[in-house]
Amino acid sequence: MANPDLTDELELLKARIMRALDESSIPNDETLNLIEEYLVKLGGEFETKMEAWKIHRADYFEWKRPVLYFKLIRHPGGLRRQTWGIDFDTDKVSLLSEGVIPQSKPYKVEKDATEIVNAILSGAEHPCVIRRGELIAINPRNIPELTDAPMQTIEGRSKRLRARIMELMKPHPEFELTRYRSMIAYRRSRT
Repeated sequence: MANPDLTDELELLKARIMRALDESSIPNDETLNLIEEYLVKLGGEFETKMEAWKIHRADYFEWKRPVLYFKLIRHPGGLRRQTWGIDFDTDKVSLLSEGVIPQSKPYKVEKDATEIVNAILSGAEHPCVIRRGELIAINPRNIPELTDAPMQTIEGRSKRLRARIMELMKPHPEFELTRYRSMIAYRRSRT
């Protein structure tokens, strides 16, 4: 027979988690800690050694009540992407899919950087150029080579792209480097 104290505790924990996910489908650190606690109370390890603490390594979340889907990249024996689901109605944690991530091809920033700079200078449309009044922000998320890779690779590629854009913009003093949220941006110089 199940421990009634543990059952009540699990139900309260699930209610807190689901409320938090209803408010924001991307869990913050506090919600991730609650999910980890919930997974530990369920029994800790699941299929293919999904340990509770690994929820903090997830790089994608999707909340479709009552299931939280998340993706992990695992390294043992090669780079693998796993999709997991936590069903809060049935208290089941399942590995839904797993695939090998092919080695990322080298990313050459020159073409994208040149296209983005040309769009800034000419006023042309570009999927990565966002115009906000006098600000021109660069959001590289619309470049598949930058977003379809492991997080560390994405960060390195984004950094190289930003550096190359800034280098290509240096000969254009009519544009001043600034920031817009977490993105680099330009505005016409006021001098």
